[in-house]
Amino acid sequence: MAKRQQSLEEKLVRLGVIRDTLDAAELPLDELLNLYEEGMLLARDLRIYLEQAELRITTISQSLNERNDE
Repeated sequence: MAKRQQSLEEKLVRLGVIRDTLDAAELPLDELLNLYEEGMLLARDLRIYLEQAELRITTISQSLNERNDE
């Protein structure tokens, strides 16, 4: 069965949970390393999402400016 894609909000919440867990440092090192890796992957996904959103906003703004110039 295919895994459901997490929403932006779910990823942000999960990243916060991971951050808090890493800050507490109460787990064995192997588990902390696994959480760190998961957090880095989530951070990468979120950065890509935000870069794409920024590009879309820029495209929309340029399109609206071109229409106003006509």
